[in-house]
Order: sequence, then structure tokens, then C-alpha cells
Amino acid sequence: MEDGTTVLEAALANGIDIPHLCYHPALPSYGACRVCLVEVEKGGRVRLTTSCTYPVSEGLVVRTNTEEVIQARKFTIGLLLMLAPEAEAIKQLADKYGIAPQFKTRGDASGCIRCGLCVRVCSELMGYEAIGFINRGVERIPETPFSEDNPDCMACGACAYLCPTGYIKVIDNKHREIEAWHKEEELAECRECGQRFAPGRLLQNVREKLKELEISELLDLCPECRRKNNLALTSFGQSSEVP
Repeated sequence: MEDGTTVLEAALANGIDIPHLCYHPALPSYGACRVCLVEVEKGGRVRLTTSCTYPVSEGLVVRTNTEEVIQARKFTIGLLLMLAPEAEAIKQLADKYGIAPQFKTRGDASGCIRCGLCVRVCSELMGYEAIGFINRGVERIPETPFSEDNPDCMACGACAYLCPTGYIKVIDNKHREIEAWHKEEELAECRECGQRFAPGRLLQNVREKLKELEISELLDLCPECRRKNNLALTSFGQSSEVP
């Protein structure tokens, strides 16, 4: 194992099931959802910890299904069920662990479990910081500043892609709508087929960042037309080398 490999990463690599919601390989481990709790023992000390943040090491003993681990997971899943009773990922966990709703469902049970993946992907990968957490305690939720459309949001949809519960929804027509962030951005048309495929402001931002690579023509094509053009170029290159 490479240095820094976590217990969860090692388990997933070896086909060992540890439930998780807030972990994604594109982002550093965070330990927000607490579903991936395991029991670790080292040097005679035994404790529960999040497997996504705990590094593997020589002599470490990990137990994934002790009674204490199972009870801790059940309690956590029960809380998440209160926040997102209709989320498929939460319902599957609840069914797996035989959990019925333990607490009264909150009136604002929108499906957001406050895992922070949307906030982190926007800041750490996309570099926009268009959303963040507001309020404290049980009222803490991801939002835009003042709960209004933030012009820093390019409607890229990365937040929706990583959201484990489907709380963040992207609707594409002539415009891209992301209701959670009060966002509506016009989609650009593909130069070849006319299909609307990506927010125009996002494409312009990419052009400016990658202008030295001279890829403007590729950015004017939808993914399908881009694939077709790449195939055509590859085929031409191969045929031109034949004597």
C-alpha cells in the first residue's frame, strides 16, 4: 500500500464492504457522514474511527462488523434518514441494516445530508467557491451567499454529479437550471449538430484558461460531435501512414 492509503481505500481495493457516502476519490477524505465507522486496534488501544480518514499501518487491526460498529452505523443512518427519507442511497442503507425511521422527520427534509461534497468540489476542484455552508448546528446547510444567484457559479454541475442523495438536480433545456443554487445559465449550441450541451459562460471560462492550447474549435462541439471528429482525425492519421 502507498503511504497515506486509508482503511476505506484499502478495503475498497480488496473488495471489503464498508458503507460510505461523503467519500470520493477525487477529493481528500473528510469524514463528514460517519457511515464508514470501523473499529481499529493498535498498541492495545481499541476505538471507533472513520475509515476514510484513518491511514493503514503495520500492525493495525481493523474490524468492520463488530456489534459496536453496527450499532454506531445504525444510529448514524437513522439520523440521515431523518434528513433524506426519500434518497435512494439512504433507503438502501436503511434496508440493509434493518432500520425504520427512529426520529420524527424534519419538516425541511429536502434530501441534503450536509456531507459537504458540493461545497468542496466547487472550491477544491473547480476553484469557484460559489457555494458554502450557512447557519449552525441542525440548521447548517450548503447555500449561495444570501440565498441568491451567485454569478461565480458557472452551472458546471460537478456538485450534482457528486451529491450522494440527488438533492442537487440539474435540468437542461435551452438553459441549465440548478434550483438548489437559484441558478439559470444559457446552454451553448454545438457548432455541428446544434444540440445545446454546456453553459456558455463555463465554456468561455475554459477558453480563457486554456487559450495557449488553441482548442477553441473543440470547445464549440458537443461531446458526441467531438468524439466523431477525434475518430475521423485518428482514422486519417492512420491511413496517411500507409505506403
